[in-house]
Amino acid sequence: MADNRLYRLVKSCAAPRNRRQLLFVTLSVVCLYYFWHLLLDHPDKAPELLVTMIATGIAAYVGGWAAFGAERERRVEEELKKRVSASNKAIFVAFTIFESLDNLRRYCIDKDGARASQFRALEIDSPQAGMMQSVSFDFESLGFFLDADDKVSAITLMELQVLDWHYQMVRNTVELRARAAEELHGMMLAQHNANIAPENIQTVYSAHFQKLSALTDQLVTMVDEGIVLARKADGRLRAALALQFPDQEFLRVNYVEQAPVAEKVG
Repeated sequence: MADNRLYRLVKSCAAPRNRRQLLFVTLSVVCLYYFWHLLLDHPDKAPELLVTMIATGIAAYVGGWAAFGAERERRVEEELKKRVSASNKAIFVAFTIFESLDNLRRYCIDKDGARASQFRALEIDSPQAGMMQSVSFDFESLGFFLDADDKVSAITLMELQVLDWHYQMVRNTVELRARAAEELHGMMLAQHNANIAPENIQTVYSAHFQKLSALTDQLVTMVDEGIVLARKADGRLRAALALQFPDQEFLRVNYVEQAPVAEKVG
């Protein structure tokens, strides 16, 4: 299986067969042309000229073949480096997404037990609009996953796309929630109710509270799901890379979810 993938990689980067044929024909025509003219000028040296022509032709052909072989190896090595680099970047992006979501869970959702609170919509903090890190996969550089003859590679690419989409949705949710919180607090300040009790906020500012609560629930769910998706995508990605590049080392990262801050303090 691995040999077949290596063969396809070499084949995709090698010079086409018709180029080698063209090289042979061109060299043959050139040698015959000069041999013919030399034979006309020196008919008595025909055997020597024939031997010289054959030796020159063989040397030229071998030299040209070696040049094509060297170029082919250079292209194979260059393509391998590009694919390994693209794969390492994908591993890094998946881990960056995991870290970003895990930090959001640790420092916002689970901090001081906010997740389990009846009024977690008011207690959970989150980054302000535009503050979450913008990361995305370079799917164009990962197109070689579609050329593999195993099902794992294609599924891997799909899961990376799902993870990418999911993270963008989390970022959008964070921004929408930040705006909803600002609207609620702005309304409370305008009416001089900055210190109103949470249960009263739920009643007096019902519409604003419900909007913030719905976005908070969505954020909690999507962060939890995103952490699982990131770890799953990393495992699938490594499985696909092991099939395509069995002898290649790739970036190693540590997917360890940290304990919530509240649990650490307690």
